[in-house]
Amino acid sequence: MVNVRAPEPCSGSASRLVAALRRAGGAGLLTALAVAPLAFGGTRPAAFWAVMTLVGLAAACWLASLPAGRRGAALPAGLLPGLALLLVSLLPWTGGWTEPTPEPAFTAEHFARVAARWPASVAGFDRASALVLPAGLGLALAMTADLARERFWLVAFAAVIALAATGIALLAVAQHLTHAPGMFWRDEGRLPGRFWGTFFHHTSAGAYLNTAWPLAAGLVALRVRGTWCFAIALVLLLAAHATHVSRFPQVAALTAGIGLLARMGWLRAPRPRLVLAGILGTSLLLGIATGRLGEIAERWGQVRPAAGAPQPVPPVAEWPRLVRADLLIPNRYQTGPAGDRGEAQQAALRSLADRPWTGHGPGNWRAAAAAHSGDPYVRTFYLYLQFAHQDFLQAGAERGLPGIGAVLLLLVPAAILPFFLNPVGAPAVLGVCAAAGLGAVLLQSLLDFPLQIPAVALNAHVLAGLAWAGLNPPPSPSS
Repeated sequence: MVNVRAPEPCSGSASRLVAALRRAGGAGLLTALAVAPLAFGGTRPAAFWAVMTLVGLAAACWLASLPAGRRGAALPAGLLPGLALLLVSLLPWTGGWTEPTPEPAFTAEHFARVAARWPASVAGFDRASALVLPAGLGLALAMTADLARERFWLVAFAAVIALAATGIALLAVAQHLTHAPGMFWRDEGRLPGRFWGTFFHHTSAGAYLNTAWPLAAGLVALRVRGTWCFAIALVLLLAAHATHVSRFPQVAALTAGIGLLARMGWLRAPRPRLVLAGILGTSLLLGIATGRLGEIAERWGQVRPAAGAPQPVPPVAEWPRLVRADLLIPNRYQTGPAGDRGEAQQAALRSLADRPWTGHGPGNWRAAAAAHSGDPYVRTFYLYLQFAHQDFLQAGAERGLPGIGAVLLLLVPAAILPFFLNPVGAPAVLGVCAAAGLGAVLLQSLLDFPLQIPAVALNAHVLAGLAWAGLNPPPSPSS
């Protein structure tokens, strides 16, 4: 790991300006991390633009600190190819060099009905927001990787993510126990899926929890100031997995937990074993007392191969007649082992093969899927209208091979390398914990859409920044 450019000395006034700009940038990003989950996960237009404005202002302050301090960003060299591909994937659409694939009439009309019926369950990004989101996420990652080389920012980012998630978990439990009709007890009509906290779908909630609890564990392990607070947060965050009914986030959490225990060696010493037993035992009891264990068991019982032979797909002209009152055409056409998820992912692959270099346009997944899938369920179900249920392939369908490459290079090494490299000190501990949380999200991204939810995606990119910072520690004073 090397710096982009080594810092150069600057005068006292310039040094104070640089410090002020860096503090402003870090504070802005911390505010965005706290606000994004509260603002409905950043999925509603006003909330999205508020969060992205915070990230943009924070990034502007951080970027201004670099020339003011006559220094480059202290970024690991491994980040540069991913950032370059991110820029390449956005340029054709910011410059107007190519046109998005048009959306067929049936899809446009049907989605308009879905959005009108369930506006609180739609994260339909337009072209502008779909361009701003990956750009903002890339800046947040780079800024975190630079700032988090300082212990203050390293702990601050981890603490804000952990505590913000704890607040959302407490809100979700309160809503569950009081049978709230909707987020913040707002009655927005019957939702098409199960909401949790401030997230319109439970699978996003599980991914959000997985970005936070490993950081709480790392803060407890480091015994930072207020350790007891983070221990309570860890208990609540683990117990909160019993309050949502999405299956794969629970599997991802278990996988990340096993990896974290193996990497950190917390089971080898008596005292960590005792603390761990107390935390897990308390979390289990709390989850039993406040969770939805019956619903979770029922959902796991539904995991079985589809029965029967698939029915022939009717002509598109007949689809309006087949749409049910719940605005979907039931799945009678995909009975293979991958089912409708497999068809959505195949549509993404066909979309990528059709336009490999530019994709079909940021935020244009519906048109890409409509042009490459004739499955009525995938073309009408409100979640498939929005998401490919495979984040990497959706990035490819929308922004081509450079879009996939950017996601892979920015996030995947950050989730893997800390488990095999062995730097020392606080950055390494929190870097490994961040990698565990990021790895859980990326596992879920193979079957779901966590990176399409702004609050989850922002946390994931900050986790990647923390992991990269752990692999790129500051030089020692004597060097």
